[in-house]
Amino acid sequence: HGPDVADDAAADQLPGADHAAQGQTVDDAAVAGVAQLGDDLAHALGTRVEGDDHIQLVQAGQGDHGVNGGPAGDVNVTVSVRPDPLFERDGFDVWCEIPITFPQAVLGDEVVVPTIDGKVKYNIPEGTQPATVFRLRNKGIPYINGRGRGDQYVRVNLEVPTNLSTKQKDALKEFDSMTGEKNYRKRKGFFDKLKDFMKD
Repeated sequence: HGPDVADDAAADQLPGADHAAQGQTVDDAAVAGVAQLGDDLAHALGTRVEGDDHIQLVQAGQGDHGVNGGPAGDVNVTVSVRPDPLFERDGFDVWCEIPITFPQAVLGDEVVVPTIDGKVKYNIPEGTQPATVFRLRNKGIPYINGRGRGDQYVRVNLEVPTNLSTKQKDALKEFDSMTGEKNYRKRKGFFDKLKDFMKD
Protein backbone atom coordinates (compact mmCIF):
# COMPACT_ATOMS: atom_id res chain seq x y z
CA HIS A 1 0.00 0.00 0.00
CA GLY A 2 1.60 3.27 -1.14
CA PRO A 3 1.73 6.57 0.68
CA ASP A 4 -1.55 8.44 1.13
CA VAL A 5 -2.02 12.13 0.61
CA ALA A 6 -3.42 13.86 3.67
CA ASP A 7 -6.78 15.60 3.62
CA ASP A 8 -6.73 19.33 3.05
CA ALA A 9 -7.44 21.53 6.06
CA ALA A 10 -10.15 24.10 5.54
CA ALA A 11 -11.43 27.06 7.55
CA ASP A 12 -13.82 29.94 7.10
CA GLN A 13 -13.15 33.33 8.68
CA LEU A 14 -15.56 36.25 9.06
CA PRO A 15 -13.66 39.38 10.11
CA GLY A 16 -15.58 42.61 10.55
CA ALA A 17 -15.29 45.57 8.20
CA ASP A 18 -12.75 47.30 10.43
CA HIS A 19 -10.53 44.20 10.58
CA ALA A 20 -10.69 43.74 6.82
CA ALA A 21 -9.90 47.40 6.21
CA GLN A 22 -6.96 47.58 8.61
CA GLY A 23 -5.44 44.20 7.79
CA GLN A 24 -5.54 42.67 11.27
CA THR A 25 -4.19 39.13 11.45
CA VAL A 26 -6.68 36.34 12.11
CA ASP A 27 -5.89 34.40 15.26
CA ASP A 28 -4.13 31.12 14.50
CA ALA A 29 -6.36 29.32 16.98
CA ALA A 30 -9.42 30.35 15.01
CA VAL A 31 -8.37 28.30 11.98
CA ALA A 32 -10.00 24.94 12.65
CA GLY A 33 -8.05 21.77 11.85
CA VAL A 34 -4.74 23.52 11.28
CA ALA A 35 -2.02 22.42 13.68
CA GLN A 36 0.55 25.01 12.69
CA LEU A 37 0.49 27.95 10.29
CA GLY A 38 3.54 28.91 8.29
CA ASP A 39 4.84 32.48 8.20
CA ASP A 40 3.59 32.94 4.62
CA LEU A 41 0.04 32.02 5.57
CA ALA A 42 0.08 34.16 8.70
CA HIS A 43 1.22 37.08 6.54
CA ALA A 44 -1.49 36.36 3.97
CA LEU A 45 -4.17 36.41 6.67
CA GLY A 46 -2.94 39.87 7.62
CA THR A 47 -3.52 41.17 4.09
CA ARG A 48 -6.43 43.50 3.53
CA VAL A 49 -9.36 42.02 1.64
CA GLU A 50 -9.41 43.63 -1.80
CA GLY A 51 -12.29 44.15 -4.22
CA ASP A 52 -15.12 41.81 -3.32
CA ASP A 53 -15.81 41.03 0.31
CA HIS A 54 -14.09 37.67 0.24
CA ILE A 55 -10.71 36.15 -0.61
CA GLN A 56 -9.56 32.55 -1.04
CA LEU A 57 -6.14 31.66 0.39
CA VAL A 58 -4.42 28.37 -0.42
CA GLN A 59 -1.13 27.23 1.12
CA ALA A 60 0.22 24.05 -0.47
CA GLY A 61 1.79 21.54 1.90
CA GLN A 62 0.65 23.32 5.07
CA GLY A 63 -2.21 20.93 5.92
CA ASP A 64 -2.26 17.66 7.85
CA HIS A 65 0.69 15.27 7.58
CA GLY A 66 0.44 12.58 4.93
CA VAL A 67 -0.14 8.94 5.85
CA ASN A 68 2.63 6.37 5.25
CA GLY A 69 5.08 9.02 4.23
CA GLY A 70 2.74 10.80 1.81
CA PRO A 71 2.91 14.53 1.20
CA ALA A 72 1.08 16.92 3.47
CA GLY A 73 -2.26 18.36 2.41
CA ASP A 74 -3.04 21.99 1.72
CA VAL A 75 -4.56 24.72 3.87
CA ASN A 76 -7.64 26.32 2.28
CA VAL A 77 -8.86 29.48 4.00
CA THR A 78 -11.84 31.52 2.85
CA VAL A 79 -11.93 35.00 4.37
CA SER A 80 -15.28 36.83 4.10
CA VAL A 81 -16.13 40.28 5.43
CA ARG A 82 -19.04 40.19 7.86
CA PRO A 83 -21.78 42.78 7.08
CA ASP A 84 -21.46 45.86 9.25
CA PRO A 85 -24.44 47.70 10.81
CA LEU A 86 -22.96 51.11 9.95
CA PHE A 87 -20.83 50.74 6.84
CA GLU A 88 -21.21 49.41 3.31
CA ARG A 89 -18.20 48.72 1.16
CA ASP A 90 -17.84 49.63 -2.51
CA GLY A 91 -14.37 48.54 -3.58
CA PHE A 92 -12.01 50.73 -1.58
CA ASP A 93 -14.72 53.26 -0.74
CA VAL A 94 -17.00 53.14 2.31
CA TRP A 95 -20.62 54.33 2.51
CA CYS A 96 -22.75 55.16 5.53
CA GLU A 97 -25.96 57.02 6.33
CA ILE A 98 -26.55 59.45 9.17
CA PRO A 99 -29.94 60.83 10.29
CA ILE A 100 -30.36 64.57 10.63
CA THR A 101 -33.27 66.67 11.86
CA PHE A 102 -35.23 69.29 9.94
CA PRO A 103 -33.60 72.20 11.84
CA GLN A 104 -30.15 70.72 11.18
CA ALA A 105 -30.88 70.51 7.46
CA VAL A 106 -32.27 74.05 7.33
CA LEU A 107 -29.78 75.84 9.58
CA GLY A 108 -26.71 73.62 9.17
CA ASP A 109 -24.94 71.97 12.07
CA GLU A 110 -21.82 70.14 13.20
CA VAL A 111 -22.48 66.40 13.33
CA VAL A 112 -20.45 63.38 14.38
CA VAL A 113 -19.76 60.90 11.58
CA PRO A 114 -18.48 57.37 12.24
CA THR A 115 -15.54 56.15 10.14
CA ILE A 116 -13.51 52.94 10.18
CA ASP A 117 -10.81 54.93 12.01
CA GLY A 118 -13.15 56.38 14.63
CA LYS A 119 -15.48 59.37 14.92
CA VAL A 120 -14.92 62.65 13.06
CA LYS A 121 -16.81 65.96 13.08
CA TYR A 122 -18.36 67.34 9.90
CA ASN A 123 -20.13 70.64 9.28
CA ILE A 124 -23.39 70.17 7.38
CA PRO A 125 -24.05 73.34 5.38
CA GLU A 126 -27.21 75.39 5.62
CA GLY A 127 -30.00 74.22 3.33
CA THR A 128 -28.84 70.61 3.01
CA GLN A 129 -31.37 68.57 1.02
CA PRO A 130 -32.50 64.99 1.80
CA ALA A 131 -30.23 62.23 0.43
CA THR A 132 -27.35 64.67 -0.08
CA VAL A 133 -24.01 62.83 -0.23
CA PHE A 134 -20.82 64.25 1.25
CA ARG A 135 -17.34 62.85 0.68
CA LEU A 136 -14.68 62.39 3.33
CA ARG A 137 -11.39 62.06 1.47
CA ASN A 138 -8.96 59.30 2.46
CA LYS A 139 -11.35 57.79 5.02
CA GLY A 140 -12.00 54.58 3.09
CA ILE A 141 -10.16 51.27 2.70
CA PRO A 142 -6.34 51.45 2.42
CA TYR A 143 -5.03 50.31 -0.95
CA ILE A 144 -3.21 47.00 -1.12
CA ASN A 145 0.07 48.63 -2.14
CA GLY A 146 -0.08 50.92 0.88
CA ARG A 147 -0.23 54.10 -1.20
CA GLY A 148 -3.31 56.05 -0.28
CA ARG A 149 -6.79 54.83 0.45
CA GLY A 150 -10.37 55.17 -0.74
CA ASP A 151 -12.93 57.74 0.39
CA GLN A 152 -15.94 57.59 2.66
CA TYR A 153 -19.30 58.77 1.35
CA VAL A 154 -21.90 59.99 3.82
CA ARG A 155 -25.55 60.15 2.81
CA VAL A 156 -27.75 62.31 5.05
CA ASN A 157 -31.19 60.96 5.86
CA LEU A 158 -33.70 63.63 6.84
CA GLU A 159 -35.82 62.28 9.69
CA VAL A 160 -39.37 63.63 9.85
CA PRO A 161 -40.52 64.15 13.46
CA THR A 162 -43.48 62.15 14.74
CA ASN A 163 -45.75 62.25 17.80
CA LEU A 164 -45.93 66.04 17.74
CA SER A 165 -47.94 67.92 20.31
CA THR A 166 -50.63 70.41 19.33
CA LYS A 167 -48.29 73.28 20.20
CA GLN A 168 -45.55 71.85 17.98
CA LYS A 169 -47.96 71.39 15.08
CA ASP A 170 -49.23 74.95 15.43
CA ALA A 171 -45.63 76.21 15.40
CA LEU A 172 -44.96 74.31 12.16
CA LYS A 173 -48.10 75.66 10.55
CA GLU A 174 -47.08 79.19 11.49
CA PHE A 175 -43.61 78.60 10.05
CA ASP A 176 -45.10 77.21 6.83
CA SER A 177 -47.34 80.26 6.45
CA MET A 178 -44.24 82.48 6.50
CA THR A 179 -42.43 80.64 3.70
CA GLY A 180 -42.94 81.07 -0.02
CA GLU A 181 -41.76 79.84 -3.41
CA LYS A 182 -38.39 81.51 -2.99
CA ASN A 183 -37.73 79.14 -0.07
CA TYR A 184 -38.55 76.02 -2.11
CA ARG A 185 -36.68 76.10 -5.41
CA LYS A 186 -37.36 72.46 -6.35
CA ARG A 187 -41.07 72.82 -5.59
CA LYS A 188 -41.30 75.99 -7.67
CA GLY A 189 -39.48 74.31 -10.54
CA PHE A 190 -41.81 71.31 -10.38
CA PHE A 191 -44.97 73.38 -10.58
CA ASP A 192 -43.51 75.48 -13.40
CA LYS A 193 -42.89 72.27 -15.36
CA LEU A 194 -46.37 71.03 -14.47
CA LYS A 195 -47.93 74.22 -15.86
CA ASP A 196 -46.00 73.80 -19.10
CA PHE A 197 -47.10 70.17 -19.29
CA MET A 198 -50.78 71.07 -18.85
CA LYS A 199 -50.55 73.61 -21.70
CA ASP A 200 -49.58 70.91 -24.21
